[in-house]
Amino acid sequence: MKTSLAPRFMLWSMLIFSLSATVMGLRLLQSFELRLLDLPLDTRSFRGAPAEDPDYPFVLFSLWAPLPPADYLRHCVSIVGDLKKAGAKGVLIPLPVDMPWIPKVKEQIEELQKSGIVVFGMRLRELSTSSPAGARMLDNPKNWWVRHPVFHHIDLFWGVLSARFEVLGTIYRFLPTQYRESNRGEPVPDASLQLLKRHFGYPDDLEIQQGSYRVRFGSHTIPLSTNGYVYVKRVPLPRPAYSVFAVVSPEIDSLQYMVSTFRRNEKNPSLEAGWKTYKNKIVILDWPGMGDDPFVFPSPGQVYQQILNAVVTNSYVTLMDEWNLLLIFLAVAIMAGLGYATRGWVLFISSILLSAGFVWFTRWLLGQHNIIMDPLYVLLPILLCGVLLPIVKLSGEKKIAEETVGELREELKRLEGLHRG
Repeated sequence: MKTSLAPRFMLWSMLIFSLSATVMGLRLLQSFELRLLDLPLDTRSFRGAPAEDPDYPFVLFSLWAPLPPADYLRHCVSIVGDLKKAGAKGVLIPLPVDMPWIPKVKEQIEELQKSGIVVFGMRLRELSTSSPAGARMLDNPKNWWVRHPVFHHIDLFWGVLSARFEVLGTIYRFLPTQYRESNRGEPVPDASLQLLKRHFGYPDDLEIQQGSYRVRFGSHTIPLSTNGYVYVKRVPLPRPAYSVFAVVSPEIDSLQYMVSTFRRNEKNPSLEAGWKTYKNKIVILDWPGMGDDPFVFPSPGQVYQQILNAVVTNSYVTLMDEWNLLLIFLAVAIMAGLGYATRGWVLFISSILLSAGFVWFTRWLLGQHNIIMDPLYVLLPILLCGVLLPIVKLSGEKKIAEETVGELREELKRLEGLHRG
């Protein structure tokens, strides 16, 4: 039977399509998802705001000290007291996962709760998503459970710190209301929504209504993606003229406040000017204990600033993954047709150019239209076609050439036989 390239190309194209669709369906490359879009290639997303805005409502307060839970909470009591005197409307206090339930901790938690402005944030034990197993665990709705910070011994106003982000990443996601308390099964809002209750003046028991595709929070509607997450993109935020941060002297275990400013012409700002920054503001305590790396950027506090800003300004990012299967089919069809009509090296170069162009297109969609179209699973068939189809064509052409040579030899033998006869 004479060999033909067309059936070979069709068979291998179907295999590449099936393999790519299977990898996408099983999310075998989950640990690499959004990485090509999350890279901060546009440095504008990391530049500071060009102007100050003293009225911007969401500000950070940094506590730089590696402290055990009991000492950390003791200093939080002092910080919250000073912030309340400065006029802060709400303060997010992240709680350590390994917080022991001892009388000293109980007393400090009660003191913080009595302030009336604190929102406790319960960190997830599996916060690190560096390993694929950890990422899959947090993406599985069966694992969206969180324990009560103090096992219901105290009636707390709290939320879960569900934000997910990568180091140097520009895309963040969180679960507004999908987590459940592990003992009673009650829904647990993300700490950002609990903070916004303080910001808008909503009652603590405001019902957050969740539907299949959106969450209703007061007068705000939060859209949900198909996987349940809400996606936001890093944008330059307004900055205050001054900010106060705290350090703990290890020698005497005392809390010291310092002031920083972005004003170049002001060398030594006063502490009084720094505290004025927090009047009528929502404050996020940025503590290195919130993350696994004290020097990670962005910090968890900066991520929650972006989330709060997104909810207030209704600036979300839309995840569009329903077109991936069609795009995979089109990519395989285009590459197969191009490979059948051209040489192998042309197809290989075309796969590289098409991959680069598609990545640029998806980043343009994200930057200009706030649409996430992850190129990962579409790049896979393009690159597979660029590598495998030239080999298929070369082997097919070699076999066709061998068959042609064999036919010529048979014809030569036949002619020699006729000549002898």
